[in-house]
Amino acid sequence: MREDVFMGALIASVSHELLNVLATIHQSSGLMDDLMGAGARKSLFGLGMKTEFVHHDKFKSIIATIGQQVDRGMALSEALNTLGHAPEQGPQAQCDLWEAARSTLCLAERLSRKRRVRFMLRKPQARVLAGLGQLWAMMAIYEAMETLLATIKETEVEITIEKAPTGPVMRFETNLAGLDLAAREMALCGLVVRLEPTGNGLTLVFPPEGSSI
Repeated sequence: MREDVFMGALIASVSHELLNVLATIHQSSGLMDDLMGAGARKSLFGLGMKTEFVHHDKFKSIIATIGQQVDRGMALSEALNTLGHAPEQGPQAQCDLWEAARSTLCLAERLSRKRRVRFMLRKPQARVLAGLGQLWAMMAIYEAMETLLATIKETEVEITIEKAPTGPVMRFETNLAGLDLAAREMALCGLVVRLEPTGNGLTLVFPPEGSSI
């Protein structure tokens, strides 16, 4: 078994367990919310409490916060699960670039938050496939994020994906001009992803679908 497949299998297994834990918390907090709702007063009287619960609003706020954090945790766990399964097909496979970008952005959110940069991923009208396995596509996207975040802060980055004559491309565009970025190639298991500066951002050029077959 390859090392990346072994690590991926463990990550996928852990992410499944985390989703189960979060689902239990979600169900329990939902039950608490129901008890604090319209029928709460009757329930409290049934428990022998003769006065209205004075911390009702505070508890509702806490339950809402728990729900928000559970949703965030589930999104992270699902992205982690995607990462865990990514090595299974190997670098010579193909992947949906939007799915790869969505998972990478979710897992790397802390990096962008530290620089106060918001990445906005636009979903293409049709699937755009690259001739590169998902794990390796995610590595290229992560490197593009790191490259930009080393230069920019407190701004927004729009990410679009489309087919081009040279291969599938992923564009990272800001409202800043004159960014000093260098062009380079990323060699990933015999396949090449090109990083091309555009003045206000950068473009990743992926191997076209079928090029690795």
